[in-house]
This record gives sequence, C-alpha cells and structure tokens, in this order.
Amino acid sequence: MNIEKLRTDKFWVIVIILITGPIGYILLLNEEYRKQRYISFTLIVWLLLLVLSISNEIKLLSLRFLTAIDNIFYMTNYINSIFAWTIIGILVGLVFGSCTAWKKYNLSFKVALIPIIITVLLISILIVLNKNRLSDNWTPISNETKSTELAYQYVTTTTSSQLQLKNGIYCGSNNLLDTDYKTAWIGVSNNKTGINEEVNFHFNFSKPEEIKKIEIIGFNIVNGYCKSKKVWNNHNRAATISIFHNGTYLTIKSIPNLYNKESHIEMPAQEIEPNDKITFKITSAIKGSKYINQTAISELIPILNIYR
Repeated sequence: MNIEKLRTDKFWVIVIILITGPIGYILLLNEEYRKQRYISFTLIVWLLLLVLSISNEIKLLSLRFLTAIDNIFYMTNYINSIFAWTIIGILVGLVFGSCTAWKKYNLSFKVALIPIIITVLLISILIVLNKNRLSDNWTPISNETKSTELAYQYVTTTTSSQLQLKNGIYCGSNNLLDTDYKTAWIGVSNNKTGINEEVNFHFNFSKPEEIKKIEIIGFNIVNGYCKSKKVWNNHNRAATISIFHNGTYLTIKSIPNLYNKESHIEMPAQEIEPNDKITFKITSAIKGSKYINQTAISELIPILNIYR
C-alpha cells in the first residue's frame, strides 16, 4: 500500500470538501434552489466525501466504542457475549415500552420505573465488575500488529550451575526448552539451601526490519523435576524468583508448587533489544525431602509480545 498516495488522495478530498461545503451551504439558504432535486444530490455527495476523508477515524472510534460496550456486557467465559447483548437489548426494549405505556396508556409511573431500575442496576454492576477490561479500550491504536509468542527461537540459555549425574549427563539449561516435563535443569547450591541459582536467557538475535519491538511480558514454568512424583518430592522447587534485565532488578514472582503442571506468570512488560539478557534468580525454595541443595525446574520459557 502506498501511504504517500493515500495521504495525497485524502488531501484532495479535504480540498473538495472545503470548496463544495460553503457552496452547498449558500445554496441551501436560497429557497428557490432548495426546492430543486440536485441540491439533495449535492448534499449526499458532500457527506460521502466527508465520510471518506475521515474513514479511518470512524473505524477506530467504532472499534473502540463497540469493544468498550462488549467489555461492559462481559459476564463469564462460559456465556457467549451475544447472550449478554440480548439480555441488555430486552431490558432496553422494556424501558422504552414502559415509557410509551406510561405516556400513552397511563401506566403507573412506579410500574414503569421497574425495568429502568433493573437495567441501570445491571449495567452498573457489570461496569464495576469489568472495569479492568475497560482500561485499554481508549488507548491509541497504531498500524502495528502484535502477536504473543514463546521465546524459543529468540534465546539461548546459560546457568550458574548444573547437576552432573553419575552417567556423566548434565541436567543443564537445555532441558528448560525441550518441552519434556521428565527432564529438568537442576541447580546445585554450595550453601545447601538451593537458592541464589540463576538461569540466563540471552537474546542473541538480529531484529528483522518487519519487527518493530519485542517485549517480555511473563513466562511459563513447570516447577520441580517432574520425572515422577517421588523425584519431584526429593528435589527442591522454586518458591520465588527474582527477574533482572541486563543486571537491573525488575520484579519478584511467587511460583506455584504444582507437580507436572505448567504455570503462567505475568510481569510488567519490558522491551528487549538484541544481545539483552534476562536473568531468573531463585530467591527462595521449597525444600525437597532428599536433595536439599538441588533446586529443579522442568520447563522455563519467556513469553514475548512481538510488534510488526
């Protein structure tokens, strides 16, 4: 799409509106011209040109308005929004019907107030319950498209330590990205607490031209060594993890103590550039029944917003 051509076309549309608008207004003031049919045609053409010149603005305003309304009427993930719109529509219809009956058929004013009170009360409750869903409806919308992706193709990993098994195999950081719950990274602590071990995610990628921005917004984690329930109980699991960006502290997160289940942890969005490093540091651990100096994590992967 040629953006410059679009801007030029819009410029000439606006020029035409500025010229034809005053002319149409002058003609409307003249009663003789107002009776002629081509005046209506001129007005229709002028309105069409006006809509064309601000079509994008109309689209964005409509999108934000309808999204806001849809979020207000949100009830639960298990109830389709069409059902909620139907209920509200019926209540609004009852409001207009009761007002008509009150004026035309002398319906009691108190009876006419019942659907109004119910409608206002329901909408007020929904607004209070869904206020968090309304927070982003009126933020500026850009031409960027955003996709949420796991960071597999953008990162490499290193750790502060890793357990070497008797057969010579390391329980290293590569196990965090293999999507296999039966393998794990196991950090070995010298202080026999299993804490202060670190996992580093290195964003060693070159940002293509089509990618405008990358943000980390959270991570998925499978806590503990999930080879079996016995092995999981034997090893420490992470209780809290502190997160650093290029050595600067960002936040600390509590980690669910769940066997063989993935947890989704959100964090404040942080923009990532090529060669940046995100560090996850275990700051407290749930003690295992056997290996109290070994803290295990089966899967750990950052979640990214990719803007194109």
